[in-house]
Amino acid sequence: MRTFDLRRLIVGSFVLLLVTGCGRAAETAVTIHSAPPVDIAADKHTQTAFEVYPIALEEAKKWNSEAALYQIPATRLMETNLGLPPGGPPGGWFFMFKVPDSPLEFYVEIVDGVIYGKTEAQPILIGEPKFSLLALKMDGSLMDSVGALGVYYDNGGKDYLSTHPNAILDYRLVHLDGLSNPVWSIFDVEANVAAPLVNIDAQSGKIVNDPYGQ
Repeated sequence: MRTFDLRRLIVGSFVLLLVTGCGRAAETAVTIHSAPPVDIAADKHTQTAFEVYPIALEEAKKWNSEAALYQIPATRLMETNLGLPPGGPPGGWFFMFKVPDSPLEFYVEIVDGVIYGKTEAQPILIGEPKFSLLALKMDGSLMDSVGALGVYYDNGGKDYLSTHPNAILDYRLVHLDGLSNPVWSIFDVEANVAAPLVNIDAQSGKIVNDPYGQ
């Protein structure tokens, strides 16, 4: 296991890190609004995002009892931001928690059902932020990552993956202020392209535009 040891994290602005150690939590499995699994080699996750979310939430509550989930950021992006070597353990999930009205952010990475790393971040904003995140309502109304994968597979994903045998899929879930619903975005980390392959409304399952306008 590792700890995150970089002193600055960049998530749309400069951020100072207060590094914490790694921990371990009991394995928990909770499936929320999932579609039938799609067996795709490009998806290296052994568990869905919402299956391991309770583990991350438990750790976040130790950090602050009012912590709420604000983002499931793309793993490769977080590896880059934290200065970690790319291509770490496949199938990791990052979760970003915040407390309302506080700038502090708390990140937890879960790999194979256990906590792989965690860190607290203090953003130092330069100018007005272009985007504002809303807390994700984990009340069973949102599509899980495997549901998003199923939608993508049926809407161009099957053809893309058949012609990109080395693809490795990465996921992001955000709810930007001003948008009706959270959006799942799926990336191919091997393509070295920042734009998502697809963006999916996490409530309706409809294909939508990239919430960040790429």
